[in-house]
Amino acid sequence: MRYIGSFILLLCFLCLRANAQGLEFNTYESETIQKTSYSVFDENPLTFKGHFSISYDLAIQDYGSFGYIFRLKDLKRENADIYSFVFSYDNDERSYLKFNIEAKECLIVDTLCNKKLGPRRWIPIEISFF
Repeated sequence: MRYIGSFILLLCFLCLRANAQGLEFNTYESETIQKTSYSVFDENPLTFKGHFSISYDLAIQDYGSFGYIFRLKDLKRENADIYSFVFSYDNDERSYLKFNIEAKECLIVDTLCNKKLGPRRWIPIEISFF
């Protein structure tokens, strides 16, 4: 019985040390071979009607950079707008999250304090489309 109790105590201690990871993406400044992308619906595009939303947690490892977080493009329409969500460094104090219609306009800007960014500092993100 003592061994079972010790095992459970050890297991609880190990669980306290566990942490979630996720996907890490390299910035545009990386060499081409090291750049990272993840296509969700590349081969079998989905059709969304009415409403859909995207939610996830985001951690900015290096705030001194620029990078696309995601791009949304309608593959069925040739001249359709492309929506992008990007992280953009401004200065040592602040950076921005921007939701854009590429090459047209910035729809939403959120200012981030760089002191609050870094590894394992997660920002909840939810974007809804109607």
